[in-house]
Amino acid sequence: MNDKHQGKVVVNTARAADALDCALRAYAEQPQFRSAEGHEVIFDNPFHRPVRAHDLSFLDFSRPIDQQQAYALSALMGNRMLLNIYEADLPFVGQLSSAQSVADRMAFYSTGNRALGEQVRPALERHCFAWVDDSADSADEQEQTTTDLIERSLAQFVDSARAVAQAIDAADAPTRMAQLLAIQICGPLRARDLALQRYAIAGSDGLWGDWIAAAVRAAHTRRRGTSALARAAQLSETPHAYWQFYLGSQLAVANYLSRALRDPSRFFEAVGAIAIDRLCSVELARCWRDLLVSAFGPDAAPSSGRAVCANEALASEVLSRIEQLPGMRQTECLRAFQRGVQGMCQILVAANDDLVQQIAWAGHAIDNRRLAEDYTRVIRERSLAVDMETYVEPSSERSTTHVHDTDRLLVIESGEMDFWHSYGEPLHFVPGDMIFVPRHRLHGSVVTTSQCVYHQPIVDGELREFFAHLRPMH
Repeated sequence: MNDKHQGKVVVNTARAADALDCALRAYAEQPQFRSAEGHEVIFDNPFHRPVRAHDLSFLDFSRPIDQQQAYALSALMGNRMLLNIYEADLPFVGQLSSAQSVADRMAFYSTGNRALGEQVRPALERHCFAWVDDSADSADEQEQTTTDLIERSLAQFVDSARAVAQAIDAADAPTRMAQLLAIQICGPLRARDLALQRYAIAGSDGLWGDWIAAAVRAAHTRRRGTSALARAAQLSETPHAYWQFYLGSQLAVANYLSRALRDPSRFFEAVGAIAIDRLCSVELARCWRDLLVSAFGPDAAPSSGRAVCANEALASEVLSRIEQLPGMRQTECLRAFQRGVQGMCQILVAANDDLVQQIAWAGHAIDNRRLAEDYTRVIRERSLAVDMETYVEPSSERSTTHVHDTDRLLVIESGEMDFWHSYGEPLHFVPGDMIFVPRHRLHGSVVTTSQCVYHQPIVDGELREFFAHLRPMH
């Protein structure tokens, strides 16, 4: 390739990135996606879904993330936008208790919103899920039976689900962390069942039509279970009332399934994703039952024995149906099915791993406040030069939960703020208060005085290593 041609490629790539950036801004800056007001911790309006459009100025959605970036800010924003795009096809009604909720509903279902969403959807899907697709494609090349793949995938999932339960048990306030878990189950994980319930096959396909119908019935049963959990955990059943506390990785579970369900060419991938999701649902009922019942009572118990049997039957039946397909068609469909199994399980495991890290941080707030004090003391005593961002924020500033892609401290200089590290009573910060906020941990804040000045020193690798060497001395 000559230099002249290379120059054209660079220019075209830059133009494509600029065009995507403009399209994303047009989509995210619509009024129904505006940032939350200070008092809007939970929403009674299912059509107000903040995405923090101002963060688009420093994020690049033209390139896919890798597995290590699956919890990054762009992944959170990308999955927030994707869920909005997918659910513009779902008939939420809402209470419509105010003129604002009526206006937001009209905007959410408008032709303009849906058109803008479809314009950016392919790039967002590539950005958020290319790492999963690439991993599933590489698995295609390995010699493995479908049964082995399912067994290995389930073992990985069970390990990740048990780790969530262990993290909650170890937290300072396990019931509060169990409530954070319940929010993920009743929100983004429930969204996958909403996506499935609208799924249908055109025509009269006797081989698969009844299997999909059974999967939809199983999803309906699981939805009844999530409603019971919400009531037991004293959570609102308004759709997406706890939007601010959804982890991006949990949104990715619903979005990965929705993407497959919306694309007819991915039918057998969708079947694989549905099958492993059903089996993982069985394992969740076993792994999380005790902690949910301990936190919220017997009504919070996941699936009944009958529902468990139905899910296991759905998953076991699917392979026999694929085996009825002829020759090369069977091989092709089986590979697609395996990709769906592999991809969905990876997304589910990643979501559990993220939840473990969120609970490990949010569940030990006192430890993280002390850690920030230790870091600050070392920085001051050693007169270390540290990159730092300073904010002067008025009480009128809109706020939406988010993550950072670097470890950092939050140090209050003047004024006061409420700081949310999970759903529930916030931490109230006054001058001199501080906390350590690891990268990719969801949090938000609201200024409670007329103005708050605070600093965010960046904890990079060099500072972390220096601190680890000195900490035993303090």
